[in-house]
Amino acid sequence: MIRPLALALLTLPALASDWGWEDTAWETAYVGLAVVDWGQTLNVSRTWMRCTYRTSAGCYTSYVPISEMNCFLGLFPRRRDINAYFLVSTLGHPVISWYLPKAPRRWFQVGTVALEVFVVRQNAQLGIRFTL
Repeated sequence: MIRPLALALLTLPALASDWGWEDTAWETAYVGLAVVDWGQTLNVSRTWMRCTYRTSAGCYTSYVPISEMNCFLGLFPRRRDINAYFLVSTLGHPVISWYLPKAPRRWFQVGTVALEVFVVRQNAQLGIRFTL
C-alpha cells in the first residue's frame, strides 16, 4: 500500500517549471528501481540460508539470516527500518533533485539510477526475488 502511494506522490515534482520530460523519466526510473530494491531488501530480511558444516564429529546443518549490504540499514535490519529507509529515500530523491541546478541534478539522477541498476541486478544474480 505504501509503495504505490509513494510512486504516485513522486510524479508531483514533474510539474516544476524547469523540469523537462528527461527529469521526469529519470525520476520515474529511479522510483521504479527503488521499489524493486525495496521488495528485494524485504525479501532478504526474511530469508534464511541453509549451511551444512562437516567436522570431525560429523555433519550438522544450521540456518543463518542473509545479511544486508546497505551500510545505512545494518547487517540484519528490521522490516520497519527497511520500510522507513526506502520511504524516506524514495520520497527524498525528487525533493533533492528539485532543488539542484540542472547540471548537478542530471548527475545526481544518472548516478543514483546507475547505482540502483547495479544493486537490483546484483540482488537478482544472487537469487533474491522481488516480492511486494
